[in-house]
Amino acid sequence: MAALLSAVMVVTAVPQFVKEVHAAELPDSTKFATVDELKTFNTNDNDGEKNPAKVYFGNNDQQWWIAGSQDGNLALFAASPLAINQMFESTWENDKTNQDLWKDCTYLNESPIEVGPNHYGASPLRNTLKDLEISYFTSAEQNLMNETTIYTDDLKNSSVYSTTNKLYLAYGYEDKSVWDEYITVGENSSKDLNNGLRIDNNYWGKGDLWLRAPHLSDPHRYARIAQTKPTMYNKIIVYYQFVNSQIALVPAFELNLSSVLFASAASAASSDGALTTNGAFTLRYSGKDLGSVLVSYDKRKVILTGVPNGTYLIVQNSDGAKAKHITNEKEVSASDMGLDTFVNCKVWLETTNTTNRMTYATLATEEKETIVNITAGTGLSIASNNAKQEVAPNTAITDITVEVVDGYYLPEAYISNLQSRLNGLKVSETDGGFTISGTPTSNVNVTLPAARKEHFVVEGGVKGTDYTYRNGILTFNTNGKYVVKHPEGITETSDRIVIPENFKGMLTLDNITINLNDVPCIDVAGSADLTIMIRGTNVLGVHSGDAAAIQFMNVTDSGCLVIDSEEPEGELKLHGRNGPGIGSPGYNSAYTKNIYINGGIIDVSSDNGIGIGSYSTTQPSEITINGGTITGSKIGSNVSNSSVIIKGGNIRNELIGEIVIDGGFVQGKVNDTEIKNSAGDTVYKANITLENSNVKSLKVDGKDYAFPAQLGTDKIWVYLPVGEHKLTHEDFDGKTYEFTIRIGEDGTAKQVNSWTEELTIQGWKYGENANHPSAKAKFGTVTYTYSSEENGVYASGVPTNVGTHYVKATVEETNDYTGLESNPVPFEITKANTTLTFEKDNIDKTYDKHAISEPNVTKQEVVKM
Repeated sequence: MAALLSAVMVVTAVPQFVKEVHAAELPDSTKFATVDELKTFNTNDNDGEKNPAKVYFGNNDQQWWIAGSQDGNLALFAASPLAINQMFESTWENDKTNQDLWKDCTYLNESPIEVGPNHYGASPLRNTLKDLEISYFTSAEQNLMNETTIYTDDLKNSSVYSTTNKLYLAYGYEDKSVWDEYITVGENSSKDLNNGLRIDNNYWGKGDLWLRAPHLSDPHRYARIAQTKPTMYNKIIVYYQFVNSQIALVPAFELNLSSVLFASAASAASSDGALTTNGAFTLRYSGKDLGSVLVSYDKRKVILTGVPNGTYLIVQNSDGAKAKHITNEKEVSASDMGLDTFVNCKVWLETTNTTNRMTYATLATEEKETIVNITAGTGLSIASNNAKQEVAPNTAITDITVEVVDGYYLPEAYISNLQSRLNGLKVSETDGGFTISGTPTSNVNVTLPAARKEHFVVEGGVKGTDYTYRNGILTFNTNGKYVVKHPEGITETSDRIVIPENFKGMLTLDNITINLNDVPCIDVAGSADLTIMIRGTNVLGVHSGDAAAIQFMNVTDSGCLVIDSEEPEGELKLHGRNGPGIGSPGYNSAYTKNIYINGGIIDVSSDNGIGIGSYSTTQPSEITINGGTITGSKIGSNVSNSSVIIKGGNIRNELIGEIVIDGGFVQGKVNDTEIKNSAGDTVYKANITLENSNVKSLKVDGKDYAFPAQLGTDKIWVYLPVGEHKLTHEDFDGKTYEFTIRIGEDGTAKQVNSWTEELTIQGWKYGENANHPSAKAKFGTVTYTYSSEENGVYASGVPTNVGTHYVKATVEETNDYTGLESNPVPFEITKANTTLTFEKDNIDKTYDKHAISEPNVTKQEVVKM
């Protein structure tokens, strides 16, 4: 193998770093280049801009032109030969038949059985290049060299093949009439072999160099070269030469940029002082922990953190670069580096592994203005109009005022959750929102979490004055009348309502649904005097914990809770997990009282058993029901003296405690204790079947009895004391019905029976068919008995003898109604009239000394009219 070059190419020098720099600028991209800037360099002077650059890479400070970028990496072309006096092939007379020489060449079609002497894939040049990959580059450098697949033509077989290597030769085109003045490197196409990255002849160097293409006119003897001295046509062109000519190898390869941080024209630091520049970039790589360097806000010093001894601090501006060896310094001033300021300077830390020829670096960060950028989320506005601020480090911002837009509120824990995201700034809640203030420790770029759309719309009062809506809690502070409904698009919520101590007023629930855990849907303070009006359909549910759906606990004597309904009757469905639907929580230390149900269709339920009332073991409760239809779980409390007073309504719940019933339709189970009315009389349940199924109103003993209108039922239940009671009810057609109830000493309740038609009977003559008596009773079946004496013994048999007889009508008493017995009613069975008829034929006779025959006589009974 021919000898490898060892000369170091030195190109234009730049001015040395001076001691005091006052008006220096940042180094331009020819002196300091980011990775993206490196990709902009190329060797194509015909693209409208001349923008060449070189980098150091490999042995002997080898320099490489940046041909351009493909797939985010750099294609590099050697600025000087890596090897000289290399033959393409030692003999040109014979074709090659050893297929092992080109076994790693991939043909588009079938691989040939022989190739010509100018076949690049089978040439010894490829072996030399493979050897150079190892001998010319350290293992760390080799890891940064990507393999590249390139296509080359095979003229002998009229085909195209590809090879894949790290180092490879450039491609160029020539024929008898066209002599290109450029060559190409990088990936190309099998259909256009010369469509790689262009390298104009300015960058070919000073000696001829092999290309990988065969000469078009002769598939054996010649291969193409890049001719660097003007010969034919007085131009530097792509030409050809015998394959056994001794010509230089100037390869290309693709550099992987994934670990490259930047490149600087300053050489790698090895001592303090100014750094030299020799016309090529030295690449700086990531991958080594060098600590950190921070340029102070005033640009007067740099602050070093965790920097290992032996690391160099580098400063570069438009006038040059300088290095300082770091030995335990924590700060380095600009004057330490021979500068007035670090303004317009690139600053970094670096260290070089000379064995691997790798310079590792960490760029400095600059302490800049702290940027605070607050963006209002949904439902919020920046009232102070200063959402974006830039302040010097350790400087407080101007307070930022955030207001909650009408119709929104801050959810629970909003402030505390936001606090952790503001890098040292402080959040303080205000009546209308919150303020952000303080000194940020770093940049703040926050979009404020959205405020929650208010799930309640309030009619009446002024928000912020008469009521507040914070953290999902609607609190009424000023006495008055209010309506609560959902806004459009909201059908249910986990927000809740609070009625504070000593509040007096009315709250109308207009089709709201609240579902919560552990806390009440509506929390009414024990001293409040509140009427809840029901409009539409409302659902309140507590699905875990002890809270009541409508909680009214530890009630004072002045506290009062009334549930009523607008017309048409509204619905209210209430559920508690351990607590009741209405009342105090589900534990024994809380109690309730002064609850009044006046109207509405109310369903109350609890998994723990009590729908309305208390679980208290010490304080009695008092619940009064004046109207409405109530279903669900129990009503009341087991504590002594606790009472449920029924004055009206349709109650289908079980009632517990001391029960007072003055009215209403009590259909549910009532406990076994004595039931009284408000006068203290014991009352008993009367089951009544009505003549008409439309009950509009009811009177008992001439007084109105609060009884719900019952359209479509003929059965009612009322509780009355011992004695007879006159009941009158009117139906929806305006017709009035009267009946009497008798409550017995044993507590049985029966309707008092009466005759609707008095007993009548007509006598008959002896021998005629008996006439039937007639009588009708309000209840029951009428039976008849007879006697021949008014005060005699009556029996069911109908008399037949002539004479005066008596009949009574009787209705047997049952469990539902009383019996009846009429006064005796007399009737007559009279004698029948008789006529005798003689037949003359028997008695008309001439005397013949014999007696006449017995006459034939016919008896005929004639009814006297």
